Amino acid sequence: LACVPDLHPINRARLHRKAGNTWREQYRYEEALHTYVAAEQALGEAPGGEDSVIDRAWWQEEIQISLEVILVYYWLKKLEESKSLRPKLQAIVEQHGSATQRANYAQNINRLEFRRNRQRATAETVALSRAALAAHQEAGNPDGIRHAQFEVGFYLLWSGDPMGALEPIQLAFELVEPTGNTILQARYLTY
Repeated sequence: LACVPDLHPINRARLHRKAGNTWREQYRYEEALHTYVAAEQALGEAPGGEDSVIDRAWWQEEIQISLEVILVYYWLKKLEESKSLRPKLQAIVEQHGSATQRANYAQNINRLEFRRNRQRATAETVALSRAALAAHQEAGNPDGIRHAQFEVGFYLLWSGDPMGALEPIQLAFELVEPTGNTILQARYLTY
């Protein structure tokens, strides 16, 4: 950030967000949240004009920052804070979000609701997991598809449908096996 002082606000916000993600991956959640605030401040006010490339990029970054904040809220168990952010985020994801962002929104909301319901999946959770899978398929995101396929089975399992969970989890395992990702393979086999 210091090396590029006249960076466009969207790019400056993106660098702040990525710095926040680094804090998050180090489990330094409060630093991550402060850095996401800096990202929001760098981004500035919502565009009010026509649907230009810059406007679309602004909305994409706004959504991405909010998705990162919701993920940190999940790890910090800040369920009320996440609930208050949800209506605003849902509206902008529906209007401006990419397929991947729609999928990530559904997955983040599922994690929060699963935690709120004390590790019990509901019909809404299962439906959101299927919506996330469809959005990742629309985006053509192989990593997202593998993970979302697993989540469909995971939420079916914890909604009380172990037989319904078997096929999606087996398919997720078949999709992840060629990648050599032994961590995901072990997780999928466990469930």
